[in-house]
Amino acid sequence: MSDIFSRIEHSRTADEVVQQIESLILEGVLRTGDRLPG
Repeated sequence: MSDIFSRIEHSRTADEVVQQIESLILEGVLRTGDRLPG
């Protein structure tokens, strides 16, 4: 599953992660109960 995430820049890392997760949820890639890579 980690291949659906793209690399992020070190500046504003948390904001980039939130944006990626929101996009994946809106696209239907991530759903309730899906586990995120640690």
